[in-house]
Amino acid sequence: MNSLVYTILRYAPSLVSGETINLAAIFYCPSTYYREFYAIKNWSRVRSFDDSVSIPMLRDIILDIGDSLDTMLSGPLDLKQFCAAYHNELHFSEAITLDDVDDKQLNEEIEKIKRLYFPMEYSRADRPRQREQKSFLSRILKAKNVSYKRDKDCIGTYNERIHYDYVFGHFGVKFFNLNKEKITTNTVNSVKAWAWNCYHNPKIKTIIFFDSANEESPEIKSLINILKRENMHFYSDIKSIISSHDVKIILLLRILPDSAVCQHPNLLRH
Repeated sequence: MNSLVYTILRYAPSLVSGETINLAAIFYCPSTYYREFYAIKNWSRVRSFDDSVSIPMLRDIILDIGDSLDTMLSGPLDLKQFCAAYHNELHFSEAITLDDVDDKQLNEEIEKIKRLYFPMEYSRADRPRQREQKSFLSRILKAKNVSYKRDKDCIGTYNERIHYDYVFGHFGVKFFNLNKEKITTNTVNSVKAWAWNCYHNPKIKTIIFFDSANEESPEIKSLINILKRENMHFYSDIKSIISSHDVKIILLLRILPDSAVCQHPNLLRH
């Protein structure tokens, strides 16, 4: 087994809103000094995310970052020092170290992480399924030495029973599959119920991951607006860092967050 370290480059047009979108990633294997830089090709999402940004300029900056990494091909890489230069609108996430990577499957592991953090760079058939997302979330929690429970029932403010897919610290995770041809009334009612849970259950900070192939769908936007009314923050993908007094974790799924309107493993944090 070997270690693989990776970090995600994100763009945040407003440091106040907390909305981000994933643009690139660095992968590094300390034992062999192997490093790889990956950047998105689908810039239309970035244009939709921030219609005021200069895409050519942003693309050039990303290419320059990749070129800078290429000039350091030999010897060890101080990833923390390299990433520290980017701390404004463009910034790298806290690095994640996976210690259970098979040497012979390094390329497959890197590809899996790319699919999870950059799902819209792949065809719909090649995007990660919810089961894969959950499996990787468990892996991230273990890598961060965070104790968690799956399929956990918690008691709400009014002694009602609330079922979470994951519970760790004072966070509860719920997965929604909105990747359907038609959003039913039951789905809408379920989203409304979870919006209520998020607002009325101060004991548990609720994180919602949802799959959606079309983030521009009016039906999906309506569901997101329901959750936004409860002052929830949106991130794109088990795509960002969740911090509290005793928990600091990267949830990664489209996993983990990239934009304010999360899609795929998109996550809302209350």
